[in-house]
Amino acid sequence: MSTSYTTKRNDLFVFTLFSILIIGVPLALMLNSSSSELQSQQSFCPFKMLTGLPCPGCGITKSIVALYEGNWVESINYNLFGVVAFVLSALFLSIRILLKTEQINILYYRFFVNKKLTISLAIGMGVYHSIRLYYFLSSHTFDDVLRESIWR
Repeated sequence: MSTSYTTKRNDLFVFTLFSILIIGVPLALMLNSSSSELQSQQSFCPFKMLTGLPCPGCGITKSIVALYEGNWVESINYNLFGVVAFVLSALFLSIRILLKTEQINILYYRFFVNKKLTISLAIGMGVYHSIRLYYFLSSHTFDDVLRESIWR
């Protein structure tokens, strides 16, 4: 399957922007607030606000902030995929800075736009989220879940 040059360029731009946001937003939050302040704030997640349950992405921002602070265990406790998102984004941005456009295209489409990687990450996140939900629901009452939502 052939992809046009414009599509490839747009894909690279979007992935670059997304990677910058993944690395930049938690950094800005860390620099503008204390760690305890960030821990106590209500989640920005629309799914959690509506249901009181964490979505698969809940905790990724806090996870990356904890990484910046050097707290690996805390980072993994917030969300294991925060570490994955950070590493993949940092790796991609490093490649983007160090290599020429042609080399970036080859690596990007070989490693980052990879069906096996995408399926593996999706299955991994699904299994991880199922386990997280099980432990979340076993350690929270219905009232606790409601307090996490906008329906409290």
